[in-house]
Amino acid sequence: MELLLARPRELPAAPVDLAVVIDVFRFTTTATILFSRGLGVALALDRPENLAALAEDRYLVFSELGELAHGAAQVDNSPAIAARIDLANRTVVLVTQNGTRALAAAAGFAEEVLIASFLNLRAVATWVARRAPRAVAILPAGDFAGQQPHAEDDYCASALRDLLSGRAPAFGRLFAAIRRHERVAARLRRQPGFAADMRLALRTDASTAIVAATPTPHRSIVELSLKSRERP
Repeated sequence: MELLLARPRELPAAPVDLAVVIDVFRFTTTATILFSRGLGVALALDRPENLAALAEDRYLVFSELGELAHGAAQVDNSPAIAARIDLANRTVVLVTQNGTRALAAAAGFAEEVLIASFLNLRAVATWVARRAPRAVAILPAGDFAGQQPHAEDDYCASALRDLLSGRAPAFGRLFAAIRRHERVAARLRRQPGFAADMRLALRTDASTAIVAATPTPHRSIVELSLKSRERP
């Protein structure tokens, strides 16, 4: 199995069998929690203006992009909120600054796309290893527009590569390094509520959900669905 680490905006020229998108703070963690709670399907949009393409009005939008003019209920793209909010009779939509844009890029590049966070990383690695695709692209989202790395995404991507290579990641050291990172510490000072999201995000083996992304006829909208639950 060939393992490629790449930025979502710098994808290799040749398509791959499988891509795994990672956005620890916070899209893929939020989505992992939602599907771990029993959610079956959600939509991911690469840009907020694409909300206008959705016809249904019973949406629950997860986004950190401020108040969006769409008429649907909206909450922050927060793992802590995802863990407790009522999902009954709602179609979940996620639109974020980095993660959903990375997902849309991956959906046009790979035959199959999964999302991963630290919560379900071992389950994702087990699922991928059992299927043994020829080539896997691991895509840490980082700052999508600025093409700048985010430490938490890169560490998660490296941990997935280790698991797929038969090595045991040092999760404790990785989590300590993420907490010490200057950008993360600055965010905690600016957004005290982010601490709850970080506590939920920096855990291992908290989910067995395997979540797949499928393009829709509207190229900017990707459908997320629960593919399976994989016991590591």
